[in-house]
Amino acid sequence: MHSLEAWGLTATTNPMGAGKWQPHFAHALAGVTRVILLPDNDDVGKRHMAEVAHSLHKFGIPVHVVELSGLPPKGDVTDWMAAGKTRADLEAAIEQSRPYAERSDEDIAQPRRTPSPPPFPLIALPEPVAGFVREAAQAFQCPIDYIGVPLLAVASAAIGFSRVLKLREGWVEACRIFAAVVAPPGSTKTPALAHVMKPLHELQLERDEAHRQVVEEYEIELARFESQRTRQRGASVDHRKPQAPVPPCLLTTDATREALGELLSKNRRGLLMYADELTGWVRGMNQYKGGAGNDRQFFLSIWSGQPIYVHRKSAPPVHVFHPFLSVVGCIPPDMLNELADGRGREDGFLHRILFTFPDAIRPGTWSEAEVTNAMVSRWALAVRELSQLQPSANGGPVVLEFTPAGKRAWVLLFNEHRDSRSAPELPPQMTGPLAKMENYAARLTLLVHLLREVSGDPSDEGVDDESVAAGWALADYFAAHAERVYPRVHADRSDRKVEQVVSWVRRRGGECTARELLTHEVAGVKKAADSTRLMQEVVERGWARLEDRKASNGRGVTYLVLANE
Repeated sequence: MHSLEAWGLTATTNPMGAGKWQPHFAHALAGVTRVILLPDNDDVGKRHMAEVAHSLHKFGIPVHVVELSGLPPKGDVTDWMAAGKTRADLEAAIEQSRPYAERSDEDIAQPRRTPSPPPFPLIALPEPVAGFVREAAQAFQCPIDYIGVPLLAVASAAIGFSRVLKLREGWVEACRIFAAVVAPPGSTKTPALAHVMKPLHELQLERDEAHRQVVEEYEIELARFESQRTRQRGASVDHRKPQAPVPPCLLTTDATREALGELLSKNRRGLLMYADELTGWVRGMNQYKGGAGNDRQFFLSIWSGQPIYVHRKSAPPVHVFHPFLSVVGCIPPDMLNELADGRGREDGFLHRILFTFPDAIRPGTWSEAEVTNAMVSRWALAVRELSQLQPSANGGPVVLEFTPAGKRAWVLLFNEHRDSRSAPELPPQMTGPLAKMENYAARLTLLVHLLREVSGDPSDEGVDDESVAAGWALADYFAAHAERVYPRVHADRSDRKVEQVVSWVRRRGGECTARELLTHEVAGVKKAADSTRLMQEVVERGWARLEDRKASNGRGVTYLVLANE
């Protein structure tokens, strides 16, 4: 990229390299007269540029894919320039190329899907919030997803029902988020979650202390009132009985309908429910207890912002007309199938959960990496300022709207998403999650807009195209992770064994033998025949291939080699 800039050309690349293109990136190039794509000289580079070309062409941007002649294997434009090529040579190659629309499907290698989902799109977050995520992931030696996804939930709870985004007349979205980090035990997910939540805990402690002082004043006023009423028995008291102050609440671990209904009725701005283990939240709903009750409907209503009504035996009923609750927690991969309704019903509840399921990182050696005080303070300040956003004069939320550019971007990306939902190759189980991504794209757009605002990058005119692009980037990210999660939600025992083998082999470098599977008892293998059979199952499902090699003693050995390794 910098080599081309040295020639006076405008050049760019997408974040995270080949294979990580996201459709919303095309929006950044809107309005340019032509885009020239220069693929690296290997299959990965050509597949990547094919995907980029298709996306830009669909966006309406003129595209030329120029395959530079004389490139060495795996070479790129920098190598081409180092071989003595000039800007004039490049311009000549461009003029000899044809527009992408005229190229046949056979001319360009088609992109290939990979079982690994994309990493959390840090580019969607403003600095210094993105810097906090980056430093925390390094300090905890974990995927950035373990930090970034809980951060979204914490920020949404801090915003609460103070702001909503108007998409059109009759459709507004608040920042409600149900998020789950899918991670194995021992993967530092719990300390990562705790670190992200620390500012919210600190705010809760401050409000608890302020509440104690208010309670002390209330008790003094109540004692004065009771004393006056006793002295003036039979006569009217000259002031009303003081009202007991309501304890503030920003977060809770209690998932019962009764407790949440009470908390939401007293904390109309909203709160965060969190749990280190979210499986118990889902399994504990009374749909799993003989089919009685309506706990799942209770949470469905909350997610949609619909009124909730909780009728209790020993207390007055609770009515909350605009409940706001965000949820965050963790789920081990082996427990994903526990989320499926045992009676086979589908009410869309799981579709409302944003899952992240990144590849685990192999534990590293001791590191002195830590989150700097400056980054900790900036994240804490962002949470505090979000929590201080004031509602409108009538007590309701402030309604934000798109800028003209923001609305154009929204319509474009929304329609592109609708196209992906109608693709014939879309797995049936993805229909529901992708439908909910339209709501989530709006919620995440609003959330990013407000994070930008408290980070010193306000848009006084409304929600702009940058926030819209970031919101859809996050929605696309969660959609990709949903593709990884949902097959496991409905997986049987054989599916789980295959996943365990693939995960173990990947950690070892991408290949192994049947003997190694048996020696380490991967996926519970106890017999040589079981090990061989399991390897064949992995191959049949498209995760790997078998390669026959010769060992040092001259004997033949069959290796299981993961695809794309």
